Amino acid sequence: MVTGDPGIGKSRLLRQVLAEAGLHNALILQCSPYHTGLALHPFRYLLIQRTGMAAGQSSGDALTRLQDLLRSAGLDDAVTLALVGGFLGLVPDDAPDLRGLGSATLRRQLLQRLAQLVQALAGQTGVLVLEDAQWLDPSSAEVMQAVCAGLARATPVIWTARPQDLPGWQASLPVLALDRLTADEVMALMAGLAGPRQMPPTVAQAIAARSDGVPIYAEELTRGWLAASDADVHLPVTLSETLLARLDRLVHGRRIAAVAAAIGREFPLDLLVAVCDLPANVTLAGVSELLSAEVLVPGQSQFGAAIRFRHNLVREAAYDTILRRQRPALHGRIADVIEADYPVIARALPHIMATHRGLAGQPAMASANWERAGKEASLRSAYAEAAGFLAQAIAANGQSPKGQDHSRRELDLRVTALGVLICLHGYQSPEAAAETAQITRLADSLGDAAGLMPALQARWVQLGSSNAVQAALDFAFKMRETLANAPLTDQLIATRMCATSLLFVGDLAQALVEYHAFLDLYDPVAHSAAMRTGHSDHATMVQLGLAEAYTLMGNPVQANLWRARTLAAARASGRLHDRCHTLAFAGCFHAILMHRWDEAQAAIDELSDLLASNSLPNWAGYLDLFQGLLLVQGGDGANGLALARGGVDTLMSARAFGNWWYILFAEACITCGALAEAARMLALAGTVFDMAEWRFAPEFLRLQAQLDLTRGDTAAAVARLTEAGTLARRQQAHLHSVLIDQDLAAILIQSDA
Repeated sequence: MVTGDPGIGKSRLLRQVLAEAGLHNALILQCSPYHTGLALHPFRYLLIQRTGMAAGQSSGDALTRLQDLLRSAGLDDAVTLALVGGFLGLVPDDAPDLRGLGSATLRRQLLQRLAQLVQALAGQTGVLVLEDAQWLDPSSAEVMQAVCAGLARATPVIWTARPQDLPGWQASLPVLALDRLTADEVMALMAGLAGPRQMPPTVAQAIAARSDGVPIYAEELTRGWLAASDADVHLPVTLSETLLARLDRLVHGRRIAAVAAAIGREFPLDLLVAVCDLPANVTLAGVSELLSAEVLVPGQSQFGAAIRFRHNLVREAAYDTILRRQRPALHGRIADVIEADYPVIARALPHIMATHRGLAGQPAMASANWERAGKEASLRSAYAEAAGFLAQAIAANGQSPKGQDHSRRELDLRVTALGVLICLHGYQSPEAAAETAQITRLADSLGDAAGLMPALQARWVQLGSSNAVQAALDFAFKMRETLANAPLTDQLIATRMCATSLLFVGDLAQALVEYHAFLDLYDPVAHSAAMRTGHSDHATMVQLGLAEAYTLMGNPVQANLWRARTLAAARASGRLHDRCHTLAFAGCFHAILMHRWDEAQAAIDELSDLLASNSLPNWAGYLDLFQGLLLVQGGDGANGLALARGGVDTLMSARAFGNWWYILFAEACITCGALAEAARMLALAGTVFDMAEWRFAPEFLRLQAQLDLTRGDTAAAVARLTEAGTLARRQQAHLHSVLIDQDLAAILIQSDA
């Protein structure tokens, strides 16, 4: 990691070092301050360049070049071409239909293919460079982690970044920090720029002092002095002043540079022509002047021939030349032109539209675009990016005039954000809790049914994920009573919540009644969209609840039917959170309860594939637990227990709700002879029973009885098993009853012997 202040020359120094090392074709990934929330931007930018899309080639030619590029990397299969081509908007006529894979699988496979492609290309060029890592988006960071892990040690990976704390694993990279230039080095730089022209010592000393050792400042001040007709011209103090002085010497440079700076760092040339209030030939002549003056340089864009500012600091300096009172109108014009004349850009880059609308003083329009960007990212399972965009949408909405409409829109945005935050951080995360509190506050302020449902749902989730199960049950029935006259979709959601709460307290038969009541009223065509609120799909969760209830009741036919249906529904939806949720419960947990180890292993493998390219620590904890349990079951107690223990630690850190995972791990500990650890796990599980999480109470008592037997207290064990059997029969939990009866029978046989 090469770090240094803006303008210190990180990129140019790196390129010089690579050139001297004979590495003239380094693979370079470029991050952008305008696309920090746009998933995989550096890879899109690279591929646009490599396929010729930036040069205005036809889509057919670009697709051919993409095929050649993939083939050179050993990735010439049809699925890879469809994935990467679809990422760029280049879909072959004979491409396989990947829509059935779902967004989470598509994202995972795309990230894997991009990592493989970059690894292969970096191996060919001998070095990989990632520029401006401070602007790296979360999805690209995942790809880079896979790239770095898979590259041969002989292939160096060099990052550049401004000096700041970097997230996650990037923080562990070795750092080479660049210092500012000394006065003598600045003098040498100026002499090189001045060439045969002699710079007066007073001017040279003044530039060296004002540049403060930052090369780009020294260069611009020197260029300004060289461009002046009067050798004794007054030296500007700031970069903005020196750029302004240079622009004033051009015919149309100042006006065109200002408009260009408002558009951004890099953009299509046609867009600049359309936004400028000058004839096209005049604008193009001005662009030529700016290119000659090295204010602008040729750029690239998938939307046509492009230009960009030589450095972002130069763009900022040009932007500073615009009077503040003129900026909103200019940004508004840019947004209007893009929407009217370049709808493809508006559709592809809603976050750019949001930025311009915000700077134009149009917060409602900005909020709508940020929201669209967030929802699109969420649909791609890019939850980190989605959370950032939705936070921007909420902030922009906060600048709108206050009132009922403002508050209702904020409520809608926060409900959407809550679902994303739960997927990203977990049910019990501080982020989700803070959003829930905001939702409840807003619903109270609205005081009507329209704002009530999201707040009630958020409150129920908060109670359940806090293991306050009896409170969640009471709240769910009160909620359904409150919504008696509400739309049918709200009543359906309330019924689902009643059913799930009944399942959690162990009233399995009544839970089935409520689940089937939901199904009797549910019309997939009319209601499916409304069931997708927050972080999960209520219809899918009903099927999952039915699978668990029938599993505990010992009805394998119905249990398998609903397990298959909920897994299929989640796969069809493509939503990452739903797939992880159903795989963890219907795929792994229910299979383990029924001792269907092969089915559990298949679900574990699928969950592992999903998490390989998605950082979701809550689900990763479940995965480690399940993998460890299967190792224990297969006879590898030491490794299995260690892996499962790590999973439990992760779940505890993530404050995962429920107590069943404590119980599963406690049983594994007993199997392996780790009795003290088993007792500790059961003690933790017992605290959840105090809050009415009773559906696994019979199994909890059965394991307590096993610990009693290890201590030689047969009477206590029989008493616990008797209590467990009574509770299991009351719950109609036949799965538990069978195990309890087997343990009692074993004790009786041993007593008779």
